[in-house]
Amino acid sequence: DGVKKIRMSKFTLVDLAGSERQKATDASGDRLKEASMINSSLLCLGQVINALVEKEQGKMKHVPFRESKLTFLLKDSWGGNSKTCLVATVTPSMTSLTETISTLKFAQRAKQIKNTAVLNEDTCGSIAALQAEISRLKSELESSTLVRLLPVSESNDPLKGATISALRNQYSKLNNEIKALKDVTNKRASQVQSLKRKLQQETMMRKVKERRIDYLSGKSKSDSTEENGEVEILREEVRVLRAQLESQPADPELIE
Repeated sequence: DGVKKIRMSKFTLVDLAGSERQKATDASGDRLKEASMINSSLLCLGQVINALVEKEQGKMKHVPFRESKLTFLLKDSWGGNSKTCLVATVTPSMTSLTETISTLKFAQRAKQIKNTAVLNEDTCGSIAALQAEISRLKSELESSTLVRLLPVSESNDPLKGATISALRNQYSKLNNEIKALKDVTNKRASQVQSLKRKLQQETMMRKVKERRIDYLSGKSKSDSTEENGEVEILREEVRVLRAQLESQPADPELIE
């Protein structure tokens, strides 16, 4: 039909060398450098596995995949889109007891990592073929949705149909009530905002008048009678404003 589906996969096989101790192997020269590099890669791998385990437990942890080439190559194998199988090789010899215990602990931590493997499939083809494929998938989705949402009239059980109809009516009624409550809530919210703005304005006016009274009251006793009358008028306005403020709900965020 002109549509091609391509599936891709990758197979990775890694033989991890065991950690080596210089005292046990008496390595020197190039072999010592090689052993040091192996131990460094294994250390980075252990850090990556510990970070992935902590991440599985819900902790925010950075996974250092780029610390070494080994961990970078195994990025998909640990916590990625793959199925991973780990074979731990141990020995019953008492001389390698420490290495055996370390290997078993390593395998135990690795088992706690969960991979999510999905199918790597890509669809390609001409534009017309892809559009036809999309239309076909949409029709299948719609048909499956219609099968799940069978109308009441097509139901073979009358009692079940009546129950479903009653539930739908109740659902519609509840939706209407929710809509009405939302409208009332929005209206009340706008009224509250208007009252808050009015209260803020009156509070500012009261503060301005109080500062004016303090300024006029601080003058010398030789002030004229007209200024004393102005002070009394302002005091009366302040008393009226305070009475208005006490009769309204005060918002502690608007009054310092």
